[in-house]
Amino acid sequence: MSDRSARLGAFCPACRSHDVSPTGIEPIDFEGFSTSTKAFDVVRCNGCRSLFLDPPPTLTDTEQFYSEDYMSKSAHGAILRRMVDLWDGIGARRFAKRFGASAAVLDYGCGDGSFVQHLIAAGCTDVSGYEPMPIAPATSAPIYRDLDALIETGKRFDVIRLHNSIEHLVEVDATMSKLRALLEPGGCVSGETANGAHLSSKTFGALWGYLHYPYHTVIFSPRGLIEAARRWGYSKAETRDTLTPGAWSFTFEHAAKKWLGITRRGHLAVYPLMLLASGPPVLLDRLLPGRTTAMFFRLDA
Repeated sequence: MSDRSARLGAFCPACRSHDVSPTGIEPIDFEGFSTSTKAFDVVRCNGCRSLFLDPPPTLTDTEQFYSEDYMSKSAHGAILRRMVDLWDGIGARRFAKRFGASAAVLDYGCGDGSFVQHLIAAGCTDVSGYEPMPIAPATSAPIYRDLDALIETGKRFDVIRLHNSIEHLVEVDATMSKLRALLEPGGCVSGETANGAHLSSKTFGALWGYLHYPYHTVIFSPRGLIEAARRWGYSKAETRDTLTPGAWSFTFEHAAKKWLGITRRGHLAVYPLMLLASGPPVLLDRLLPGRTTAMFFRLDA
């Protein structure tokens, strides 16, 4: 483990503290094996316990991370695609029940818009997506590519969904403030993200599924996210535990790739079995003291 000090001037992008330390993790991109020529330290805030990359990646840096097939369903295989569709269908129905079918919804970081289409199937009548990557849409609903242009349209939303997206943001302060400006009075940002303070982030190191290096630029802790939300202009912020197999199944897959020397992009053929095998640790995660590996959050305008 590295014993070097954090870069001079480094600070936590969640709580803004300068009391930060390198984790010593030597990360690997187990999902995409990106060809980025720039390396980043994985740093932890000693105050709020959030994790982040240092130096902060720029938009130019991320152009080397993401490829056209990043997290593409076409690379999943039939079984995994079916599992994802079933899971998203259940999630969309719950979302529609929670916020109402008539709510104006923006799915930020929507990929090909599959979840947008699930929301429409669940009865939602005013749904849009935002996705900066040029991914072919799987929905006829509007998909926006430019956030500033969307703001200029005057369109406003009752709910902005950030499902496993906030941790990817590069200009996190600017983006979250812009999303605040897109909300109707009384609206909210609702999402799910990894819990950077969870014990598994330290236990598994480079293998931790939610590290997702280098794509995850900031992995908030509950405290860090709540403190940042105040800075972004939200009137109220809350987090709560949520159960998801993704962190554990990705961890299993990373370990398998490392031990077997596999450098192929995307999921292994046995990944659906790893998802099923994640059931016991997910339940144990909920029963043990402390917060779960992932967290649900809501930020009110």
